[in-house]
Amino acid sequence: MKYNITIQPAGVSYTSDENLLDDAISQSVPLEHSCKTGECGVCSSEVISGSVENENGELVTQGCILTCQSKAMSDIVLKANYYPELTHIKQQTIPCKIASFEYVTEDIVSIRLRFPPTVAFDYLPGQYVDLSFKGIKRSYSIANAKSESKELELHVRKVPNGQMSELLFGNLKENQLMRLEGPKGTFR
Repeated sequence: MKYNITIQPAGVSYTSDENLLDDAISQSVPLEHSCKTGECGVCSSEVISGSVENENGELVTQGCILTCQSKAMSDIVLKANYYPELTHIKQQTIPCKIASFEYVTEDIVSIRLRFPPTVAFDYLPGQYVDLSFKGIKRSYSIANAKSESKELELHVRKVPNGQMSELLFGNLKENQLMRLEGPKGTFR
């Protein structure tokens, strides 16, 4: 069943029948979030009225919940951070190629990715992307401001025994194909 969700103090509304955060994002209501796994707590919101099933399966009618792990059980009013400046930015999954890379230190590589000419990739500084390569997916913060070059820069730190680190360090090639999903998050 779909329930009406009202966000205060912004006064915006959307409907939800599954995950509160996913439903908000899919309806262009960007609520504050980051990891979407319940680990970071950034999406914490206060239940003002109504009932919500939280990440532990408990019914919450007052207090805080994580929108990324919760589901409405009635029409609800939440006190949450809403970012209207993100409403025009759409998440997308797109192919990209390595335009260039530079090992800045022995354990940090700066990778510049380029998109197909028809792709418009919009983001705000502070957002992040998920980079997929050879079946491994990892999240990286976007390291550059938007530019006319339509390139995206990521700074990747080598993690001991890290699956993505093993794939990238010493094996990067220009024009290597990867996949990118984003932009994500509301930190800026």
